[in-house]
Amino acid sequence: MSEIFALDICAYAVISNHYHVVLHINAAQAEAWTLREVVDRWHQLCKGSPLSQRFARNEALHAAELAQLEEVAT
Repeated sequence: MSEIFALDICAYAVISNHYHVVLHINAAQAEAWTLREVVDRWHQLCKGSPLSQRFARNEALHAAELAQLEEVAT
C-alpha cells in the first residue's frame, strides 16, 4: 500500500495494544507526479469522484472542471 503514496516505511514496532511507524515522506517524488498519476493512485484506493472517473476515461473536461479536479487532487 505504501507504494501508492510517496512514503517509505523506515521502521515499525508492533506492541500488544498499539504500534509505532516511522515514515519518510518523499515530497519531491509527490510534487513530480502529473495529475494523471495522482488520479491513477487515487483510484487504486477508492473509486474517486465522478469528475476523476471521467478524467481517467479520457473524457474531455471543461477548463473549470479540470481546475476543480486539480484543486482536489493536488
